[in-house]
Order: sequence, then structure tokens, then C-alpha cells
Amino acid sequence: MVRNDAVGRWDYLGNAWYDGIADYASGNQGWIPGYNTADQIEDIIETVIETPAFAGVEINAALGIGYTYVTCCDEKNARRTFHYKKFCVGPAVGVAISAGGVTGLDGEDCRSGNYAGIFLEINVNVHPLVGGAIDIGFGDSLFSGVNDLGIIFGLGGGVMVCNYILIDEEIEHCACGEGGSSGY
Repeated sequence: MVRNDAVGRWDYLGNAWYDGIADYASGNQGWIPGYNTADQIEDIIETVIETPAFAGVEINAALGIGYTYVTCCDEKNARRTFHYKKFCVGPAVGVAISAGGVTGLDGEDCRSGNYAGIFLEINVNVHPLVGGAIDIGFGDSLFSGVNDLGIIFGLGGGVMVCNYILIDEEIEHCACGEGGSSGY
């Protein structure tokens, strides 16, 4: 129900009451009084897009191979996408597709070399086709600070040590955040 008059109105989602025509005229008709719903949705989408994330596929039986891509936003508001091949070894058997979030790749740390290298991967199925993945990155000071946590769809599981090798990098300037930087 949408009510637009001088007494008051329901917002267009029907979930909040606002008094007076001033709110209506200003376009403040969101879930939070004084904030436009379209802006809220855009903020949520930008947060998800700007959060470092990964997706990939793998197949393994004591030895494994896979492909992973990672996206993150650098300090100049550029969205970077890195593509890696990976080679793994360890007590694991399975085929999986995975996706999730990555820590340690924000801002100035959004660089291809920070995700490349050695990771300990732990994949556990909690249902025959669904499970979780934890990857811990290693670097010069033992732990690199780059880790990821995700959901996997596939069969099998186990523990593997994997080496991620960069195969391609894409940079989309001014694709993150509020506008961009004159640094490019």
C-alpha cells in the first residue's frame, strides 16, 4: 500500500510509516527513515562487490589441480581480478566448486603476489554435496595474513598443500567505492 498525502504515507515496500509530505518530497522513502531504499541496496551491493572474494574449481586424489580467481579493491579504487592455477598434494580426494571471502587483500594489499604461493587447504563436506573450505596462506613470516573461508559444492574432502601460480591479472580502474582516484 502506498499512501501519498499531507498526513502521511507508507513507503513503497509497505513496511514503515512516515508523517508529512516533506519526507515524500525529499525521496527519503527507505527502510531507515531519512535514507533512500535504492541507496541502501546500492550500498549493500558495493560492500559485497568490494569485499575480497574467491571462486574456483579443483579435482584431487592425493595430487590435485585447480583454477581460482580472486577479486579485490586496491587503494586507488581499482577492482583487480587475479587468475591462478594451483597444484596440490596431500590426503584428499574429491571434485569441488568453491567460493567465499578472503582476508588480507584490502587496499594496498590487493596485489597478485599476496595470493600467490603456498596455502594449506582444508575441505570438509557436511552433506554429501555441500561443505566448507578454509585456506591458510603462508609467506616469508610463516603466515601471510591472506586466508579464505568459503563454501564448497562437490564430493570428497581432505587436507592439501597447494601452490597458487598467477596466470592472468585484470584491472578495472575506478570500479570500487565512491568514484576513484586521480592516481591513474
